[in-house]
Amino acid sequence: MNKKFLFFILALGVTTILSGCTKYSTSIEVTKKDEVILTQKSMVSADLLKAIDSDFDDKNPHARLDRIFNNKLENNYREKKFNVINIRDENYIGRQFSKKYKHAKYFFSDNLPPGYMMATNSDLPVDIKKYPFEAIYTINLKFDPQKLKTAANDIYKLEKSVKISEIRENNRVENTEHAEMEEYDGAEKKPVEMSDEEKRYLEIKQQLENPAIMDLTIKIPQEASENNATTVDSATNTYIWKLSEMEKVKNGESVEILLKYKKTNYFSIVISILILISTIIIFNKNKKYTENESDETKKAF
Repeated sequence: MNKKFLFFILALGVTTILSGCTKYSTSIEVTKKDEVILTQKSMVSADLLKAIDSDFDDKNPHARLDRIFNNKLENNYREKKFNVINIRDENYIGRQFSKKYKHAKYFFSDNLPPGYMMATNSDLPVDIKKYPFEAIYTINLKFDPQKLKTAANDIYKLEKSVKISEIRENNRVENTEHAEMEEYDGAEKKPVEMSDEEKRYLEIKQQLENPAIMDLTIKIPQEASENNATTVDSATNTYIWKLSEMEKVKNGESVEILLKYKKTNYFSIVISILILISTIIIFNKNKKYTENESDETKKAF
C-alpha cells in the first residue's frame, strides 16, 4: 500500500473521531478516602488495523500501534505523571492512561481528558463542600464532541494534505462502494476488476462508517442523591453515560454530566453527642452542687 493511500485512510478515519471504529472510554472513581482514580482509554478496532496494515499480527497487536497513535498525547500524559500502557479490550486495541490522586482537591480540570470540561466555574471536577455533619460531593462536567474532534490531532497521526482526488486517481476508486466502469469502443460498460488495494480501501471505508463508542463511567463509594446517567449499577454505585448514543452528541452538541452524593460525617456526630452528654452531666453535677450548697447555707441559720 503506498504511503499516500495509508495517510488518506488515517485522515478519513480520525479527522472525525466520532465516525469510525474507535472507542473512547473515560473512568473516574472516587474512593471512601476521597482519592480519585482517573483512567482514559483510546482504542481502535482490531479489524480496522488489520485492514490498514497488511503486516498486522494479531498475536502481537501493539507492535505497529505507533503508526496510528500520536506520541504527542502520550508525552503529555507522561509529563503529568500518568501511567501509560498498551491494552486490548475485546476487539479494540489501544492505549490506557491512568493516574491516582491522593485527594480530590489535587485533581484539577486541566487533567480532564480531551472533550471534557467543567460545567461550572469550579476548577475541581470533584467538588467537595463540607458542613458540620456531612459533606456534599458534586461532579458537574460537560462533554463536547467538537472539542474531542479537534483533539483528534493529538490522539492520532493525521495527514490532511492528501486529497481524495489523488487517491481516486492513484487507485481508481470512486466515492461509492462499487468499482469503476470502463467503456470499450462503444461496447457495453464492463466492471474493472478491483486490485487488492482497492478492495482494502472499500473494506476500510465500510468499517469507518460504523459509529464510534464513547462513554464515561463514574464510580462513587455510595448511592448518588442526584444524577443524569444513562445506566446505573446500584450494587456497585457505578454510573455510566453512553455518550455516543445520545442524540445531542450525534448532532455534535455538548451534553452535561451531573452526579451528586452526600457523605455523613459520623465522627463529628459522635463527638457532638459526646460533648452534649458531657455538657448535660456537668450541668447536672453543678446543679446538684448548687442545691446542696444552698441547703447547707439555710441550715446554718
